[in-house]
Parts: sequence; structure tokens; C-alpha cells
Amino acid sequence: MADDECLEHDILAEAIEILSSWGIDNDRCHKILEISNQSEPVHREREAKAYLLTEVDKVLKLIFDNPENQNVFMTLPNHNDFFDGRTPIEIIEEGGMLDAQDVLTRIKALISPW
Repeated sequence: MADDECLEHDILAEAIEILSSWGIDNDRCHKILEISNQSEPVHREREAKAYLLTEVDKVLKLIFDNPENQNVFMTLPNHNDFFDGRTPIEIIEEGGMLDAQDVLTRIKALISPW
């Protein structure tokens, strides 16, 4: 396995573990990370999305002391203007890289809203 493929495998494995901790089933994990059952070359967007998920997880751990809150946050509806009743993981699942980045930015804003 080439170094790039090893790196992608590691970041994807970490992202899948994080998604699973948030209660996301295997099919949704594969959809979010655009993983198919076929062998594929390294996919930079997929790797970047996986990296963003690891960053979201780090921020959630800073915001919440309770692991249950860390894990459930991404699947709870949020009613501020950006989320408009959707869950953060729905936005990531249905959108592209920019949507995933926007979710990370909004969650980071919870650390210091002022």
C-alpha cells in the first residue's frame, strides 16, 4: 500500500469510528465519506471530509465534558438560522465540502460565541 493510501485508510478509519460514536450506521458512514465497495484510487475530497469530521469531534470534546453530549450533538436538530431544524450530520451528509466546513465553523463558534 502506498503512503498516500495508508494515510487515507488511517483518516477514514478514524472518521468511521467517530461517526459510529455519534450513532451513525455503517451505510450512512459510507455515504457521508463517499466510500463504495469497489477499489478506488485515493480520493482527496473524501480524505478532506474525513479530516473535517475529526476536527468536529475535537471541537465537540472541547465544548462538552460529558461524552454522551459529545456523541449525541451531531444527531440533534438545531434551530438556529444556519441549521434551520436540521441536524449537523444531515448537512454534512447531504452537502459537499463547503457544507461540511460550514458545520465545523458553526460548531467552533460555540466555543467562544462572542
